[in-house]
Amino acid sequence: MKLLLFDIDQTLLQSSKGHQTAFELAIREVYEETVSIDSFEHGGMTDRQIIVELMRLHKLYERAIQSRLDQCIRVMEKKYNEILKTDELTVMPGAQELLEVLSQQPGLFLGLVTGNLEGIAWGRLRKTDLARYFRVGGFGNEDVIRTRLVEHAVQKAVRQQGFVVANNVYVFGDTPRDIVAGHEARAVTIGVATGIYSKTDLKRAGADWAIESLAEKEKIFDILDLKSE
Repeated sequence: MKLLLFDIDQTLLQSSKGHQTAFELAIREVYEETVSIDSFEHGGMTDRQIIVELMRLHKLYERAIQSRLDQCIRVMEKKYNEILKTDELTVMPGAQELLEVLSQQPGLFLGLVTGNLEGIAWGRLRKTDLARYFRVGGFGNEDVIRTRLVEHAVQKAVRQQGFVVANNVYVFGDTPRDIVAGHEARAVTIGVATGIYSKTDLKRAGADWAIESLAEKEKIFDILDLKSE
C-alpha cells in the first residue's frame, strides 16, 4: 500500500483570489490590521503560519498574536465559506485526469498535505470535484510547521485506513517547503514545477523527483512503480 499526499495551491489548483481575500478580511476583523498577503513570499507555508508572520511584520506582540490566532482561523474559514460560491477556481493541468487514474489503482490511497485551513481546503476541492479522491489530510489549522502536517496525514491514514508505514509515503508539491517537509517526515518527494519554482529549483531543494506538471502520467507511474494502461 502506498500513500500519496498532494499539496493544493499550484499543485492541484491555482491559488485563488478568494482565499487571499479571506485572509485579509479575517485579519482586519480580528487583529484590526490592514494587510496584503503578497507582502512576503509565503509559498508552502501553512495558513496558521502566514497569519503569524503577517502579524509579526506589523509588529504585534507575540502574546497578542497567539491569543487571537484560533479566533482568526475561525473567522477566516467563515469568510471563505461566504466567498466560495463566487471564487474562481482552476484545476492545474493533468490533475483531475491523474487523480481519476490513481484512484482506480489497487494498493494506493490518496491524501492531502496543504497549508490551507481544513474547511477552506475541502470547500475548494468540493467545488472543483476533486474532494472525492481524498480520504485523509494534514491541514494548515493543525500546526504552524508543515512537516507536522505530513506527519498528521500519515497518522490519520494509519488510524483510519490501517496504513502500514514502510518507505511508502509520497509527497507531491510545488515549493521547496513542500520538499523539505516531505523529507523531514521521511517521505519520497516529487516536485511539481507548476508554481513559481522550476524543476531545477525543486531538485536543488532536495526533491527525489521533479516533473513539469501532473500531466506527466507516465513518469509519475514510473516513479510509483505502477503499470500504466
